[in-house]
Amino acid sequence: MSHAHPAAIRSGSTGQAANHRVVARLLWQWLAVGALLTLLFPAARGSSALVGPMSFWLLGVPLTSLLVFHRHALAAAWLGVLVSTPGRRRARRVALPAPRAVFSARSAPARRRAA
Repeated sequence: MSHAHPAAIRSGSTGQAANHRVVARLLWQWLAVGALLTLLFPAARGSSALVGPMSFWLLGVPLTSLLVFHRHALAAAWLGVLVSTPGRRRARRVALPAPRAVFSARSAPARRRAA
C-alpha cells in the first residue's frame, strides 16, 4: 500500500520520480565503474571487434546520458552564469542634473549683481 498523496497516485508522478532517481543513480554508477576500469585496465582503453571502442561505452555513453538526463538543470545553471539577470531586467537609472531655474525669483537678483 502506498502512502503517497492521492493526486500523485492518480497522475503517476511518484513512480516516475522514483524511476528517474534509479536511472540517474545507475548512470552515475556506470560512469564511476567505467572510469575505474579505464584507469586500471589498459585493455579497457582499446577497441573490440564485437563492441567497438571500449572507452566510448565505459565513459562516453554514461556521460552523454547524464548530460541529457540533467539538461534542464544544466541549462538553468549556465543561464545564471552567462546572463546577469538582475542587471539586465532592471533599467539602469541615470542621475539627471536638476533643471536650472533660468527665470526664478532667486536668480534675478544674482544676475543683476553680476552685471
